[in-house]
Amino acid sequence: MTNPPASAALPTDETERRRLARLRMLAVLDTEPEPVFDALVRIAAAICGTPIALMSLVDEERQWFKANRGLEGVTETRRDLAFCDHAIRDDAVMEVPDATRDARFRANPLVTGEPGIRFYAGAPISMPSGERIGTLCVIDRQPGSLTPQQQAALRDLAAVAQWALLQRERLHDLTVVGDESRFQAISFASPLGIFQADANGALFHLNGRGQEILGFSQERALGLGWQDAVVPAERGQVAFSWDETVAGRADFDREFDIARPDGSRGAVHVQARPGRWGEPPRSGFIGVIADISERRAAEEQAARTAAIVRGTVEATTDALLVVGPDGDILLTNQRFMDLWRIPPELVKRSNQHLIRHVLSQVKDPAAFTGRIRELLASSSRESFDMLDFHDGRVFERYSRPLLLGDARPGRVWSFRDVTQRRAAEAEVRQAQAAAEAASVAKSAFLDNVSHEIRTPLNGVLGLTRLLLAEELTPQQRRYVELADASAGSLLELINDLLDLGKIESGRMELENTPFRLDELLQQLAELYRLRAGEKGLRFMLDVDARVPRAVTGDAGRLRQVLNNLLTNALKFTTQGEFGLVVGRAAPGRGEHTLMFSVWDTGIGIPHEVQQRLFQRFTQADSSTARRFGGTGLGLAIVKQLCEMMGGSVLLQSEPGRGASFRCEIPLRPAAAAQVAGGAPKPAPATARHDTRVLVAEDNETNQVVIRGLLAQAGYHEVTVVGDGQEAVEAAEAEDYDLVLMDCRMPRVDGYEASRRLRAQGFTQPIVALTANAAAGERERCLAWGMNDYLPKPVDPARLAQVLAEWTGNAASTTASPASAAAAPTQDTLFDRELALQRLGGDPELFTVALESFRQHAPRVLASATEALSQARQADLHRHLHSLAGSAAMIGADPVQAVARELETSASEGDLVAVERELPRLCGLFARFLEESADW
Repeated sequence: MTNPPASAALPTDETERRRLARLRMLAVLDTEPEPVFDALVRIAAAICGTPIALMSLVDEERQWFKANRGLEGVTETRRDLAFCDHAIRDDAVMEVPDATRDARFRANPLVTGEPGIRFYAGAPISMPSGERIGTLCVIDRQPGSLTPQQQAALRDLAAVAQWALLQRERLHDLTVVGDESRFQAISFASPLGIFQADANGALFHLNGRGQEILGFSQERALGLGWQDAVVPAERGQVAFSWDETVAGRADFDREFDIARPDGSRGAVHVQARPGRWGEPPRSGFIGVIADISERRAAEEQAARTAAIVRGTVEATTDALLVVGPDGDILLTNQRFMDLWRIPPELVKRSNQHLIRHVLSQVKDPAAFTGRIRELLASSSRESFDMLDFHDGRVFERYSRPLLLGDARPGRVWSFRDVTQRRAAEAEVRQAQAAAEAASVAKSAFLDNVSHEIRTPLNGVLGLTRLLLAEELTPQQRRYVELADASAGSLLELINDLLDLGKIESGRMELENTPFRLDELLQQLAELYRLRAGEKGLRFMLDVDARVPRAVTGDAGRLRQVLNNLLTNALKFTTQGEFGLVVGRAAPGRGEHTLMFSVWDTGIGIPHEVQQRLFQRFTQADSSTARRFGGTGLGLAIVKQLCEMMGGSVLLQSEPGRGASFRCEIPLRPAAAAQVAGGAPKPAPATARHDTRVLVAEDNETNQVVIRGLLAQAGYHEVTVVGDGQEAVEAAEAEDYDLVLMDCRMPRVDGYEASRRLRAQGFTQPIVALTANAAAGERERCLAWGMNDYLPKPVDPARLAQVLAEWTGNAASTTASPASAAAAPTQDTLFDRELALQRLGGDPELFTVALESFRQHAPRVLASATEALSQARQADLHRHLHSLAGSAAMIGADPVQAVARELETSASEGDLVAVERELPRLCGLFARFLEESADW
């Protein structure tokens, strides 16, 4: 509810008397409409965007409309109903955003009935001596508000109205007061053009301002010469209108365009009235000329802008809906009417009828209206969602706030019919699923058939090798050698098919273990030097000194890639040489990416077939297979293996000048001492390292466990902090060789802490500790600046291995039980032996960790319950995550599983599910305490 402002005081009797007297002196009440005032209300309506604008003059009993736009046929209303009666009580613009919520007006018949006023803004028209005689006001049938710029414009237009009334008064005085000298003085000083014409309409006086406006001297304008300034298209009409005025001694009031002698153009508003002056009295006409060029340009620009806006709105392919802060419809385009199937007759009815029509089409009207209310309450939020219709149609719905000055924002919605697109996408998904199923079935079939063929084929090869060991005639030996070669080619094809089957069916797994790269390259060099010598060729190996001796990756698949490429180079080179170049990839390709380039001086590859050469069963041309043999599968396997290892392969070749295949594969350096015969060399269990380790972990039980596992691995210089902020501060204060960083912590989590450490120049390894085993978690950790990743519960052996990889220390072995842990009995849910194994078989560490969990877990459960009761979703998620991690460490797997379920529900915002299942978690924890009492 809005109350009248304190400054809107009722006028005193003396103030009202003076105001009414000044209004009567203007002699304007109950006069005919005049274009200058009509133009003012048109401009006010255009600037303020309202359908109604009025110039209202208030006398004792009524408000009378000198100019009226939007209430045609209404000339006055009672003063006691007039909004303007309130507006003239103060110098400021009076604004009523919603009359139905304003105590002054909500019962007003002009609000409850026609014209149904909701929004009103009025600027008082004040005379120079201070009398507020009326207003220039704008009205809308919808609630609204003006921007500061619109309020200022309304005040300016009210000032123009005051000026026009004063000029009108002066002109009136001139026509009734016969003081010619006074007229000449006023004419000389006036900012308007002023002219006099005789009774026949011939001009005999034009003041200086009039000459400036027309661009004519007085001499040229005399008589009817002034009409030469009128543009040719309007000259005849203006002359005819002037002749009628003279003949009927009537008023002249017309706007028209002029063309000045200097080539400039403009627009003027000319008004004239019959008058008498001088001694003896003479009759004629007295008139004024106003330059309205700027106003006309502004109107034309406003019209152009409105046309552009409307054209743009109608040209868009989306359906558009603009609503005000209270949900009232302000604007739609034709696409909206078509898309929502709104009949033309409904447009003329109220917004409520339109809204009911819209709601009748959507599947969930309550959700539709609820979403609209939610977004109207947001001043900055954008939205995107889908709408389902009863008839099966589907719309995309996008919205963003519409800022309306200082008022509450409205909303712009756009809708797009995506029914056909969604159906097409569903068809594509079905087709893709069918294609993938067919591909998997094909790969499985190929796999099975290939295995079935290899068994007898190996028998054939064995027999041919036995026969070749016997004494055979030359002809027999040739036949057996041909059979052996054919069987070998067939076996090569089947092996390639098996590899492709594994890759395409997703069953090929890559290893990620340390191996000696230098030894692998030397083995390949020895093999291909021998085979090159057999063909009279030369093989060259060139390894950059910056290439690490040992790396981590899949040695077998790397060997397969290089073997395929080197075999091709050997096969297609008849003279000259071939070789392998190994170095670091170019900057920007990855810190640990190595480049393996296999080159030759062979037959080369035509440009037109290079792009499809990595497809299955593809060779340069059919003669290649006949001359050199091969299946066309090798390069396809190379490409897929490189991509599986995170790399790529590129071909460069010129026919007749050889070829070069460059593979770029990420292989992280490993300590060469770790690799001996393909396996790490364990250090004694009691080995002690002087490496300083910083552990960031908020869970007290996990702190105990990780410190104990580090001690088992030989790391005793350990600092433990409780969150990411403390980790950053500790790393600033002391030097550490490695950081173990929990990802989920209060205040600052592990991701942000890692980013800050890297930003401040910390270069030592950071290894993530996280209970999130989801796909992509490792990549997320690396993206935030961490170097490696350890899932919880932490495996002691894996912890020792990762520490060794990043510190260069030998990996220590930890004692573990000699036999596998027995499964829990049917009467127990918790496994002591499993917990002991997870702690490296250390009974003392187990006892300390168990006691910490018994003390710490109840507090975490209590904190989670409190967070749930207060709907603090983030805190609830963090407490459940902490409980799940420590439960896994201590072997309370059922507790860990339920806590993980509730953690997922909390992260998804499903607090109802958490509230429903939290008692089950508390019950499992109580049972754990009971069963572990004797451990």
